[in-house]
Amino acid sequence: MALTKMLKFIFSFESWKTLLKDADALRKTDASYDEKKIKRGHEAIEFFFVNGCAKIVPNRFVRRGDAFVLAEGDWKMVEVSGVGFNVPGAEGDLLVKPISTNAYTYRSYSSGQIFCLMPRRSAYISGINPESSS
Repeated sequence: MALTKMLKFIFSFESWKTLLKDADALRKTDASYDEKKIKRGHEAIEFFFVNGCAKIVPNRFVRRGDAFVLAEGDWKMVEVSGVGFNVPGAEGDLLVKPISTNAYTYRSYSSGQIFCLMPRRSAYISGINPESSS
């Protein structure tokens, strides 16, 4: 089966930092330097291979030592209602000051679920040690 969609690898920030260090160590800056391959300290690293492109990105919601591999276009958000500022069943102001803290709470509401069209194209990776040398 040929993969025609872009694969997205989603890593934690600790693993991302190690990947950027490795990429910077392998890069040689000379007259043939091309900005399209990798940029120091930017948002993504892309690898091109026979079946398409793999994009590596960091995400703050991924735990340390974990990663996800997702095929773009296989994940859909099925919404009953989009993000709104009317919370069903809540009367009154959306900006609420709780009694026990000195902060304000701002409430919004969304109803929906995430649905995967092709689960076999997705993967969960665990046991990544960002401090190891290999």
